[in-house]
Amino acid sequence: MNRRDLLKRGMLLLGASALSLDRSAAQRLASPRLDALLARHGWIKLTLGGSVREATVTVNGQATIIADTASSDCATNAVELIYSNGAIEARVPGKAPFLAQSLMVAGAGNTFAYKGRQYRGRVQAVAGGGGITVINEVMIDDWLKGVLPAEIGSDSPLEALKAQAIAARSEAIFRLSHPPHKSEGYDFCTGEHCQAYKGISEETAAIRQACDATLGYVLVAQDDVVNAVYHNVCGGATAAAEDVWDGDPEPGLRPVFDTLRGGSPNLQSEAAAGAFLEAEGRDCFCYPGNPGYAEYAKKYFRWTRTLDAGAAGRAAGVGTLTDIRVIERRPSGRVRRLQVVGTSGQKVIEKELPIRRMFDLWSGLFVIKVENAGGRLNSVTFIGGGNGHGVGLCQHGAREIARRGGTFDQILGHYYPGATLRKVYRP
Repeated sequence: MNRRDLLKRGMLLLGASALSLDRSAAQRLASPRLDALLARHGWIKLTLGGSVREATVTVNGQATIIADTASSDCATNAVELIYSNGAIEARVPGKAPFLAQSLMVAGAGNTFAYKGRQYRGRVQAVAGGGGITVINEVMIDDWLKGVLPAEIGSDSPLEALKAQAIAARSEAIFRLSHPPHKSEGYDFCTGEHCQAYKGISEETAAIRQACDATLGYVLVAQDDVVNAVYHNVCGGATAAAEDVWDGDPEPGLRPVFDTLRGGSPNLQSEAAAGAFLEAEGRDCFCYPGNPGYAEYAKKYFRWTRTLDAGAAGRAAGVGTLTDIRVIERRPSGRVRRLQVVGTSGQKVIEKELPIRRMFDLWSGLFVIKVENAGGRLNSVTFIGGGNGHGVGLCQHGAREIARRGGTFDQILGHYYPGATLRKVYRP
């Protein structure tokens, strides 16, 4: 059996399906990102673990091991993979070890188990870097069913789940033309760096309904798929992409007040940002007093963090802090550049994430108050709002809009101004 026949057999055994362009619903986008998904027939690759010395994969029914040059049917549903001399040794009872640089483990169904967790799709194992990389190959809409419980929560209203499904699908497709982990042999990780993913374990009927009902829908702006990022709590105003990352403004990622009135925020001055953060914010969709608000997230809407001058200076690497000030704030209220001065030097920290990480803050939406004693800076307090980068969909705001009767398209229209919905593929 030649390589082409082996791969074809593998696709059949794995119950492989494919996506095709939905020409009846939308004119084709001239998008390399959508082309990348269609070229894969809808399959994406996620790592479940790298550089492992051994792994056990359990499939539905009898397992089949498939490589480029050979295949082997097994009388068991469990396959043990061992890293040995730069290759993978697949072990099953009653058979000689199967050696390959890379292989797939297939079963009659479309699910498998690895490290006590169930996943949809199939398993690819690749030798390299001193161990085995275990990869979950899965259809994008099956992957979404494991993303929603990890990202927005299984208890979210149905319309919020639908909005989250479309946002997550759009972000993934946007990144597929240049996958963040391409050099490592897969597209995405399963953590927040890409999008969190839990497999089948926390799927619910509502999550499956949300993904199936929105299958093929993406957000589009300027005839391309939107990089539809999202976050936990915006604090009352979302951010523009260029507020937090390098690069030009991105279509569909503009700042908005998270209220019924909407509109673009103008919180660029210290006075405006301070007044906004001092306000109670009851009219905000992500206000923590709203019914059904997740308990863990209530602390994020408004928060403070105080550091003494020594701790703040050490965090910034400038000795003991003697001065700190915002030197650039964006209209969304996010701090873009922060100057710190200490007994051993000074520096300017740029961009939202480095600033947050330096002082262990929940967002870049904050103002600063300093306390002086004896003519010296004694402590600094960060008074802030929100959790996450603040760009795109606010998950707790989306939950509240849905609770009030809003539909998924209304939610997306609020958080991605200028973007439209388009169905671009079908099963």
